[in-house]
Amino acid sequence: MERLAQGAETHPTFYWRTRSVDGPTYHIDYAFVPQASVGRLQSVVVGTRDDWIATGLSDHAPLILDFDPGFLADV
Repeated sequence: MERLAQGAETHPTFYWRTRSVDGPTYHIDYAFVPQASVGRLQSVVVGTRDDWIATGLSDHAPLILDFDPGFLADV
């Protein structure tokens, strides 16, 4: 899993105003995971512009975190 510092995100999650590829984009969606649960994190995926924005479903691409089933035991 790629680790990025906050502010160094490479995939935008918000396509502001025009929702176009070359319009203003930002990464404004974050997930904060307790240190005790990081080991249970299996994947992090940023939804694609084609699936979410271009289809008109949203102006945001979702941030999807997948944890192993034992995650709820840590909460």
